[in-house]
Amino acid sequence: MPPALTSAFRVVILADTAFGSVAFLKAMRKRRYSVIVGVRCDRKLADGRCVSKLVKKGQQVA
Repeated sequence: MPPALTSAFRVVILADTAFGSVAFLKAMRKRRYSVIVGVRCDRKLADGRCVSKLVKKGQQVA
């Protein structure tokens, strides 16, 4: 992203499931971009919980 855009606007990255990898998310966090990524409900979190077992749809997962 050009610095002129990132300094003038809040950047929010919207990505598909294919971009839900740890490497992609770490790269976006390093650049301090907000990221919205859809994931399949059968994916597992780092602590072993299934995404479908979250409290509500749209919940942020760290």
